[in-house]
Amino acid sequence: MKIGAAQLSSPLAILFNSCINNRKWPSQWKRGEWIPTFKKDDIQAINNYYRPITVLPCVNKVFEQLLGKQISDKFESQLADWQSAYRK
Repeated sequence: MKIGAAQLSSPLAILFNSCINNRKWPSQWKRGEWIPTFKKDDIQAINNYYRPITVLPCVNKVFEQLLGKQISDKFESQLADWQSAYRK
């Protein structure tokens, strides 16, 4: 996506704005591929199980980051200075 960012930015902006305006999140973006990943150290040790990792589509990740930044920016001024939860 980084290589084609200039060409993808306009179509993705249209797609993201459509998702926001229609209040719909594409179901294909919700599906991830589950991959078992080894924890650490000795692969033969019984306590070193595999842990599940879900790989989501990169378009979904970009949309989540952009949407999260917009929401944070919108409500930042309305939060008390001493409140730190869910803030950077």
